Amino acid sequence: MNINTLIFDLDGVIVDTARFHFLAWNKLANTWNHTITHEQNEELKGINRMRSLDLIAGWCNVKLNDDQKKEFAELKNNWYLEQVKQMTESDTLPGVKNLLTEAKNNNIKIAVASASKNANEVLRNINLIQEFDYIADGNSVKESKPNPAVFLNVAQHLKVNPAQCIVFEDAPAGVEAALAGGFHVVGIGNQQSLPNAHFILAGFENISLNDILNFFK
Repeated sequence: MNINTLIFDLDGVIVDTARFHFLAWNKLANTWNHTITHEQNEELKGINRMRSLDLIAGWCNVKLNDDQKKEFAELKNNWYLEQVKQMTESDTLPGVKNLLTEAKNNNIKIAVASASKNANEVLRNINLIQEFDYIADGNSVKESKPNPAVFLNVAQHLKVNPAQCIVFEDAPAGVEAALAGGFHVVGIGNQQSLPNAHFILAGFENISLNDILNFFK
């Protein structure tokens, strides 16, 4: 089938907000006398806010009731948003804008599929929100990756077959979600971290749309 849609994760693919998430989560963990390790931070990639909170509370041996979970999740998010508000177009990762332009020029649809509930605000701040045909995020889809729901939501909304879509993901949970939904997957990172992706890119710099499409032909 011909590829007619590109679906992008947000954090670590379009922008590098992962460091903001880490700073906010680690600030919360510090209040519980714990510092999040690199390995633990890798486990947080691609999953939603409440699942992340559950993991961190477990690492810190902290038990939370539902009200406390909501309180701490909101606190973390406020710390994160303080950083996001300072983002500009310069925070877009290299090569992203060129790839989006190429897709538009070739009548290929583009979408975002992110677990973040702040996807729209991030995209507004970097002046890219108007470029996308659809944005699926943590507000519109409750199930977290590796559940494929967020990607299937995009396919359903844009009325496309998953086999006609390429998903760009930097997290193992996101790669597994896309594979489970029947999508083609390009991993953004390295083979060691994303061994199940069909194709690996270090990033979008110096990569053309044709380079990517030719791989899947």
